[in-house]
Amino acid sequence: MIDITAPFSYEQRDRFTFTESEKNIVKRLEKLFKNGSGINVIYGNRGVGKTTLKNYAKHEVLADNQVIVIDVPQYIEDTEFYSYILENLIIQMAVKKEKIIEVYRYPSCHEMQLNLDKKIELNQYELYRKIEDIKLQLPLSVEEISPALKKEINIYDSKLKGLRKKIDSLFKTKLWKNKKNDYEKEKIQRKIEKYFEKILELKKWYQYERYLFNLLELQLIFDATVTSDKKIEQHISDEQEKKFDQDSVKQVGITSSIVNANISSRQSETTLLKSGVNYIGSSTITHNLTFQSKKKKLTNILKDLQNNLNIRINICIDELDKFSTTEVNDLINRNKAFFLESGLTTFLIMNLGNGITFKEVYSDYITSFILCKNLSIYEFLVKSANQDKAIYSDFFNLLNGYCSIQGNNRNLLVKDMTERSYESSESIVFIYLWQSNFYQKLPEDYQELFSIFFNIMIEHLKLLGELDKSDFKDLVLEFKTRYSIASVKLALLFKQFETSFFNNNLKQSYFFSKLEMNSYSKISEKLRFTSFEGVDFYPALENYFNDLVVKSQLLSVKDSKLILNYLSNFEIKEKFENFLELYGTTINDFMNLFKEFSGMKNNYGLRRNVRGQIRYSNQTTYNGIDDAMTTIDRWRNEIIGVVFFYPKDREKNTLVNGIIYRYNNFGEIICIPYVGYIGLHSHKPYRIKEYKQFLSMKNVKFVEIEDLNEDIFQSAYKKSEQSEEEIIKKICIEYNYLNRWLELIPADY
Repeated sequence: MIDITAPFSYEQRDRFTFTESEKNIVKRLEKLFKNGSGINVIYGNRGVGKTTLKNYAKHEVLADNQVIVIDVPQYIEDTEFYSYILENLIIQMAVKKEKIIEVYRYPSCHEMQLNLDKKIELNQYELYRKIEDIKLQLPLSVEEISPALKKEINIYDSKLKGLRKKIDSLFKTKLWKNKKNDYEKEKIQRKIEKYFEKILELKKWYQYERYLFNLLELQLIFDATVTSDKKIEQHISDEQEKKFDQDSVKQVGITSSIVNANISSRQSETTLLKSGVNYIGSSTITHNLTFQSKKKKLTNILKDLQNNLNIRINICIDELDKFSTTEVNDLINRNKAFFLESGLTTFLIMNLGNGITFKEVYSDYITSFILCKNLSIYEFLVKSANQDKAIYSDFFNLLNGYCSIQGNNRNLLVKDMTERSYESSESIVFIYLWQSNFYQKLPEDYQELFSIFFNIMIEHLKLLGELDKSDFKDLVLEFKTRYSIASVKLALLFKQFETSFFNNNLKQSYFFSKLEMNSYSKISEKLRFTSFEGVDFYPALENYFNDLVVKSQLLSVKDSKLILNYLSNFEIKEKFENFLELYGTTINDFMNLFKEFSGMKNNYGLRRNVRGQIRYSNQTTYNGIDDAMTTIDRWRNEIIGVVFFYPKDREKNTLVNGIIYRYNNFGEIICIPYVGYIGLHSHKPYRIKEYKQFLSMKNVKFVEIEDLNEDIFQSAYKKSEQSEEEIIKKICIEYNYLNRWLELIPADY
């Protein structure tokens, strides 16, 4: 079976950026992957990024050797589903076993925790007891295990015997209490502790081989023909079942070829694993087990495996929006014993409508619901720049762009935003609907649902100009059919919305309240205490858009028909500028307020981040100041600062070079080199001055390096025929300049 092609790719991580709400979902998924239980539902609108966030969380936890995540691209027939899980589990267990062997062979000095009894005078019998305790950790059976493992067990068995003889010798000659032998005594204690640590790792290796054998044995059984003969099923005695369980635990027939194998592909690995197992007595059992018996055996071994190895196994089933909620519920009911009794944590990934229905109708066996939401307008502002779509400087252009893609991640990535562009009149109607008391009181998942409906309704008004009540009911019916939601709750909500909407009686709540809470912004602080005719700015802002729709009649009701009227974009912008002027501010200030809140101007959270691994960007080098300024605008929410340095070229001309330091979502510092060279327009002094002014305006700190060792550069030029650009970049790494210069950028602006 072909693996899922993940939207998120770690190799391409430089192009990914995640909002705070998305990071919170990732953190929640990480916790569930490590310590979750039961059946969990991940739901949200198509294209919102459910699979991307799941894959990001998966990448973060797989570094922990105690976590396994199995992706099922979409649900398949039950028999194939279980075989697929088993096959993937075997591969991941084999990979984890190799990591255990690596830790065993090359232990880190930080991992070795020695507990020496320095204050307590140990007697002969206490030392013997310690050695015996360690021997108990050694595997009892060395039959039918890999030669490499058998060899290591024998080595440590011999070492423990040798250590006991040495202790005997010390006590027999009464040298133990001689102070001259303190070093020898400490040496023995150190060996005891070291052997204990090593044998614990050896035990893990042994346990993984045992369970791998059990899984491979079980895979042969799953690959066999499933019997439906009830008479045969009845002949499988409890003793036979019990005997199989005991035998499968005892038999560990994994050969050295398995131990040394590279996991190059699923097919080759499972074939190799099968070929290295001695399946004693499995043929009879294979042909005598029903599918239910096989499921039970898999359930038992998974439960036992997780308890004894202290690992967490997770299964993620994607693309469930292709199934009805009834079909998904049947899937759970058919397999609930497996999902709930095996100790697995299961994730069902489905669309928004199915998730809401499950939450309200089929939630009996669901442990938790994780909602993935569309982008807010503030998050859209950031991501649009990061994805190199648009860097907005005008509020209404921002609003129209946001409405055109409905805050959807996939739409932002793949759609041309000018293709379905909204007029400002239409976008303001969205604000009117979003800031309504009706919308603001909805649960978050219903807000997502109604936002989609608002878009459909405005598209209808945009096309036909009007909407009567019968058309509205038809739109609602079509919408509920498309999203397969037919709950009484939703019907009542639509009825409530229809009554208020057609009576122009949508009571207003708040849409811009987050801006007021932006405690870091000087603009916000100023506006918070600004009033006109006794009305403070933020309440006036909310009322402004409401009045624009109601009083200016962007939406009007005539003969029970809802009519969408239009004001020109110029007129709307002029009216808004006049409103802002009353409060002593401008549309540019208002846009800067948006940017500050979203992190496009000041990212205070970023400045508190611990600086991590440093490397050059995967992107090409940026040439010229214009490119550098575009880079700052695009990634402003992740920019740490800029360093200027001035090496000389081969002809001893001074070059203007720079490095933009950017923090990404993966704990790394990304260095984006800016190259200036003689003859480049950007190299002219007035452009450098312009760039520095630009950085100051964007609140980006920069430092200049004056004390370069020119001999290093000139010597490197003589030794290499590479371009000066490549040589300079290498020098910055070799002499640790990237890290040293980063420390010069103030971290607490």
